[in-house]
Amino acid sequence: MRYNPGMTTVTDAATRAAARRATWHGQLTTEHHPVQASEASAEQRLALLTELSVLAWTLSGRPLPSYSRQTMPGRLIRRLGEEAG
Repeated sequence: MRYNPGMTTVTDAATRAAARRATWHGQLTTEHHPVQASEASAEQRLALLTELSVLAWTLSGRPLPSYSRQTMPGRLIRRLGEEAG
């Protein structure tokens, strides 16, 4: 029993999130390069991500990170039911 019946379980939330990702038809864009998400190649999406990331770092006033890939901070989050392989 849940304390608040309006709250969902982790499984419900993960299922809803997966459904939203599968049906999203948004637009990936920068000021100069609009691209339909459903039609963008991996290379186009990566180029936009790179451009937006550099812009975000620049606007923050902080220097770009200079660490190597081996020392890059992060963690791996697996999908529900996905096993390490």
